[in-house]
Amino acid sequence: MSKPLSASDIRKAFMKPTLKTEIVKLQRLGIEVTVMEMDAGRLETYESLLVKVDDDGKAERALDNINAKIAVMSIVDDKGQLVFTPDDVEMLAHSYGKDVKAVANKAAVLSGLYAAEDVEKKSEPDRTSDT
Repeated sequence: MSKPLSASDIRKAFMKPTLKTEIVKLQRLGIEVTVMEMDAGRLETYESLLVKVDDDGKAERALDNINAKIAVMSIVDDKGQLVFTPDDVEMLAHSYGKDVKAVANKAAVLSGLYAAEDVEKKSEPDRTSDT
């Protein structure tokens, strides 16, 4: 077992996280984008997008446009800054589904939302038939 870290060392580790990034080629759009692991703040924002409050103040799940919600919190520019905001979810939801899903799948794996194996299984086409 390793020696416990000092408070100063722990603070330093949290202050300068090295977030993982990967390039994702978007087939329909014909571009490549950088997808970054969500830091704690972006993950909190993403999770808040999964809840909506009705007129009576009751919270309920909002799983609509989930791939677009993940994508807006993960696509970054050449400086590592988010390209989109939560206000862009609807716009992305009406973009090419295959491209948005590719970004969401990569971001979900990088951010630990899903295991890579789970994403591969979800992405496999359904080969069952009714005959």
